[in-house]
Amino acid sequence: MEIVTCDGIISQSGSTPQCSGSWQVVQVAEFAAQYREAFTMSPEEFSYLAGTFVTWFLVAFGVRLIRRMFNT
Repeated sequence: MEIVTCDGIISQSGSTPQCSGSWQVVQVAEFAAQYREAFTMSPEEFSYLAGTFVTWFLVAFGVRLIRRMFNT
């Protein structure tokens, strides 16, 4: 199956859409692969985000623990 995509900005005048670039006919499987690639994280990015989250979680937990120790 094929779909038509625009590689520029789409605007509409009347009932016909206008493309500022060019219209391209793309296979659906290829379009899905490009979309998935644009919205997925690489293992390195995921590791970095997970490490950052764990670091901030430990900092917040440590601050809370220290505050609790000094309040009693």
